[in-house]
Amino acid sequence: MTWGSSKSYSSKTGAYPKTIVSWIFISVAGLVLLRSLVSWDLELNNTLTSSYSKSTSVPTYSKSTSVPNATSIPSFDSDCDLYDGTWIHDPTIKPAYTEACPFMSSKLKCQANGRPDKEYLNWRWKPSQCDLPPFDGMQFLGLLSEKTIAFIGDSISRNFMESLLCTLQQVFTYTLFNLHLKSKKQSHSCAFLQVEDPVIGSNRRMKIYDFEKSFVKIVRIWSSRLINETHGDFSTDGVSKLHLDVPDQHFIDLIPQFDVIVLSSGPWFEKPAMKLLNNEVVRLNMTQAYGISVETVLTSIVTHPQYKGITILSSYSPKHFAGGDWNEGGTCSGNVMPIGAGELVENKDTNKAMHEAQVMGFNNAIKKKKNKSKLRLMDITQAFEYRRDGHPGRYDNPTKQTQPGPVRKSKPEDCLHWCMPGPVDTWNQFMLQILIDEIEGKQIVADAENFESEGKNS
Repeated sequence: MTWGSSKSYSSKTGAYPKTIVSWIFISVAGLVLLRSLVSWDLELNNTLTSSYSKSTSVPTYSKSTSVPNATSIPSFDSDCDLYDGTWIHDPTIKPAYTEACPFMSSKLKCQANGRPDKEYLNWRWKPSQCDLPPFDGMQFLGLLSEKTIAFIGDSISRNFMESLLCTLQQVFTYTLFNLHLKSKKQSHSCAFLQVEDPVIGSNRRMKIYDFEKSFVKIVRIWSSRLINETHGDFSTDGVSKLHLDVPDQHFIDLIPQFDVIVLSSGPWFEKPAMKLLNNEVVRLNMTQAYGISVETVLTSIVTHPQYKGITILSSYSPKHFAGGDWNEGGTCSGNVMPIGAGELVENKDTNKAMHEAQVMGFNNAIKKKKNKSKLRLMDITQAFEYRRDGHPGRYDNPTKQTQPGPVRKSKPEDCLHWCMPGPVDTWNQFMLQILIDEIEGKQIVADAENFESEGKNS
């Protein structure tokens, strides 16, 4: 890909009067200076976009000339179905980061926890009609310059966010604000928001990652089911009361301060709970309750009078327990490659039912949209049904491998979350294409010189 060229300037002097010679000398000096500035600018742009120019097999990239001295924003064919495709084995793939990433949960460090194989790292997703461009952290930070993206949901949402942070850490420094919210009397201010009426509990916390210089903030908010959950009254034995028609107010009240929201939920609906509509107990199965909850939270977002951002709903993340569920001795260890054509997909019925309920809730919410926000579905379910090899399995704890065989086998395996690095990093690629498609290059991209110098210093 050619980003520009600079012409060679030359001058010849002869027997001219002194004033003319002086004028020529000044003009030549100016041209030389101009040439050096143009050459510097072209060299900088080529440095920032070298990763694009190497990918000559991807015809969907195009250069951006509208913003000088800025990182290029590749366009992507929005007509291509990113989620219909296949996994291609590619031994040349290198992980985007290492397990030394400080953001990574220890349970997801599969190699450090003793997993002996590494083949699960050598597969890339290939859409049927196009190529999926690699994730570019500099481009992501440019798109979201002076913006805030919030990951709201359960531990799958955390898994997603940690993958993004570990990838971005390769190109930028960060400042971490860890807000432990313990009492309603506390309030915390952090540059762009103040949190009051906090959620109580050790697992309920907000984290804000402020990427300096790019002015990008990444927020993490815990919400297991995205809807209002209460305890007490006729709820016994720790069983929650799920108000399926009421969103979780702890984050709904904050959404006007976010430019992008990424939502994820699902697995917690498998836990016993009372379901309520209009404060009355109703008899609904897991998938029905899940579909209603999705419609509730999305409707609250697309009808919020003060929200104008982009909402990305990450579809149901498939689980792969064979021989029982997580608490029934289910396992996924020993799988070293994706599921092939015609092979049995573990938990396929549950994955399919939950996905269909979620999509129905998504479609119903779109019909109720009133504000200027945008709503997109990042439909990863089908693609990741094949990746039974991408879970931690028994390798979710380093001490588990040193325990006696019977004790080790009695410990539940993790066939729900995803190893890091691993297949989950593909979600960053999907998300980036959605943001490119929606933002359409209208954002203010951070100054290229600052990006370059900060990237080198990180």
